[in-house]
Amino acid sequence: MMIDPKQLTFGRNETFFLRYGWVAKGLAAYKTNQKIFNEPHAPLTLGVGKNMVLSIRYWLKAYGIVDAEGEITEFGEKLFDSESGLDPYSEDELTLWLLHWQLCKNPTEGTLYFWFFNIFKKANFTLSQLEKDLDEWLAKYDKAVSANTLKRDRALLLKTYLSKSSEEIAPEDFLDNPFSNLNLLNLSRDERTYSCPVKLRSGISPKLIGFCLADLQREEALTRVPLDFFIDEKEQVSLTGIFKIDRDNLTILVEELAIKFPDFISMEDGIEGKSIIFHKPIDPFFFLESKEQ
Repeated sequence: MMIDPKQLTFGRNETFFLRYGWVAKGLAAYKTNQKIFNEPHAPLTLGVGKNMVLSIRYWLKAYGIVDAEGEITEFGEKLFDSESGLDPYSEDELTLWLLHWQLCKNPTEGTLYFWFFNIFKKANFTLSQLEKDLDEWLAKYDKAVSANTLKRDRALLLKTYLSKSSEEIAPEDFLDNPFSNLNLLNLSRDERTYSCPVKLRSGISPKLIGFCLADLQREEALTRVPLDFFIDEKEQVSLTGIFKIDRDNLTILVEELAIKFPDFISMEDGIEGKSIIFHKPIDPFFFLESKEQ
């Protein structure tokens, strides 16, 4: 994956994370009027403040629900359509993981999230370490971003993913935040150290990994790929990084997929380790719709 410095973006979220109900509300309004987010009556229509209107517009793109041309994507239609979607109101935990995947594989609209989960990947860190590493990464691409913008974006990322088990965080901070349920990030009691424990969390299933692999296979035209491609490859989408699982977890999940769907995928051992073989392209949504789980 080539990183284009000109397309790295920050500061478009209006300091709001994606809240409960925003996808359904925003998508319904957008289908009725594709200019809704620019309309003066948008806050009244959507029932939110003016800055939240802009935030909803941004997140619909960042999560891959609406594309750069303003068209609703296959992901948006199949998952969130009010009549035929698999989960129009984002009630299933799997939907949150899919949204997380969509954001973290997107270096353009989700630059900070792409960097944090695919490149930074530290299990334990302080805020100063996070700042230092991000500054160094941006310097490598000669990308200038204001300190205040980076500070706000970093704070929002941390707030988005802080687990409800983080005792030092006020309960009201979790009320409208679906992503705290993923338990990806904790804050120490002294509020100095953050941690991203590596473990197999609920909701990280073969169907989720199947969707992600089929998604990557389609985008990258993959045929035979070392397992490490999804783990250690620099500047690349990392399944272990995005989902905070280890190599053994990923291996087991892919092996389960290979047993259930041998026409799509298999694994082979070689001199340089395990490789994933994709036998044919497949619609990622096949894994979400399949009864074979």
